[in-house]
Amino acid sequence: MSRPFHPTFPFEFDYKSYLNKQGVTASAYTSANKVILLDASSSLSAIAYASQLQKSAVYSLRKYISTDREREVAEALVLGYKEDLSQETRNSYQATGAMHVLAVSGLHVGIVALILRWLIGLIPLLPLRLRWLNCVPVIIGIWMFAFLTGASPSVLRAATMFSFLMIGLELKRPTSVYNTLAASALLLLIIDPSLIFQLGFQLSYLAVLGIVTFQPYFQSFYRPKTKIGMYVWSLMTVSLAAQMTTLPLSMYVFHSTSSMFWLSGLIVIPSATIILILGLLTILFSGIPLLAQWLGLALEKVLWMVNSGIYGLAQLPSAQIEHLYCTLPQMCVLYAAIGCFGVYVFKKTKAAFYIALAFLFCGITWISIDTISRYTSNNVVAFSSHNSTSVFISQNQHASIFQIGDSLTSRDQQTFDNLNGYFGTRINSVQMIPNGLTHLKLSEYSIGFANGFSKAANNADLMIISSCKKKFQKSDFVNTRELLLGHGNYKRVKQSIFDLQSDRLSVRALQWQPKYHHTF
Repeated sequence: MSRPFHPTFPFEFDYKSYLNKQGVTASAYTSANKVILLDASSSLSAIAYASQLQKSAVYSLRKYISTDREREVAEALVLGYKEDLSQETRNSYQATGAMHVLAVSGLHVGIVALILRWLIGLIPLLPLRLRWLNCVPVIIGIWMFAFLTGASPSVLRAATMFSFLMIGLELKRPTSVYNTLAASALLLLIIDPSLIFQLGFQLSYLAVLGIVTFQPYFQSFYRPKTKIGMYVWSLMTVSLAAQMTTLPLSMYVFHSTSSMFWLSGLIVIPSATIILILGLLTILFSGIPLLAQWLGLALEKVLWMVNSGIYGLAQLPSAQIEHLYCTLPQMCVLYAAIGCFGVYVFKKTKAAFYIALAFLFCGITWISIDTISRYTSNNVVAFSSHNSTSVFISQNQHASIFQIGDSLTSRDQQTFDNLNGYFGTRINSVQMIPNGLTHLKLSEYSIGFANGFSKAANNADLMIISSCKKKFQKSDFVNTRELLLGHGNYKRVKQSIFDLQSDRLSVRALQWQPKYHHTF
């Protein structure tokens, strides 16, 4: 058993914090051949039954789709099964802003709900005074689809939300979509309060909130004369509204966004309806091989066209804009701007519009100043992973890395790429150095550990940073244990800056323990 590691980079995904919010504080790993199943209970929970149902449906799709790339996208889009997704496919869909279509959520459940509502509307089974009961088979169909796709948290959220929406539509009473959203969110949080910390929960409700609030406003700017033009413009405004309300959170968590979201939306949203219908029909008629074969062939051709479009967009220059870093306060300022703009959309008050512009200007300026400060400073970053210690040195937009050990891992390479983006540098060299080295001497400064580079930086008793410039002749010594533990609780000091003997020389203990950042 071991505790998850802290992130090795300040804006890296904090997997330890994520697991803590899921109630997981430690993990263990073993090989598959050492796992022994003691008892297979015949009684399955609802989630386990949904998982078995999903795997059975996945097997049906595999039988009638021959190409790997189209099959893996069909499994993800129709059934939410992403185990077979290749990294190339993930990267292409992520770069174009279409990754959301591969996770069964609100878009898919909404398509199913609209199709069922349309079909039931064609068959007037109930007298007029009982027509409101038409929502019952729609809601049953929604939840059957939810279980067919494995009953993942995202599809359960969407099923709950659309169940409330269907009831509101069939009652034909004045309702507010915001009340429906709030009711579904409240019900889910009552069942599982930890959902509020899950990124999928946050992004899904932010996207829906953006669509219902801003899409009609954006659509009013232009009125195409043809139905096709109106449909295309509607898709573009839906993508724009959802992107606007999710962008600050995406910058804070993922540090990237897609510049092709408006084009990929024109491809995947209309196609999702066709793919979903063909996929469900293929599964439904899998017992009739000839019919299922023709449906699978049609599904494969549609998926080929969609994949070709997405892969083509992903190859365009700047399809994905990376290294967009913002802090939590900066994200809050951007959302304050969006909130004030929402007030303006509803109330049409100029004051709200000007306040939104002021917040937007402050947020962009703040982020820009931080970025310029990072890009124009020279830096030394000493950091440790679980198996190595590295020193990242940047001067005048160029960087060198001194790596302790014999080889670079993929995790090390990812950390180096993150540091490159964070400081706006280009790595000139990566030098492997032996474990016994205790001091690095360069033309501008030197850095070393009294006990040498250890595999865990908090075991190094002394970190020495000295500048070789004329203004800094005296070496500065920092006891790392004292830095982390001698100033009280670590959580209280993790964002503090500890000034050394020189005004311009500082060592910063940041929240990714144990790492040290020196700016000169």
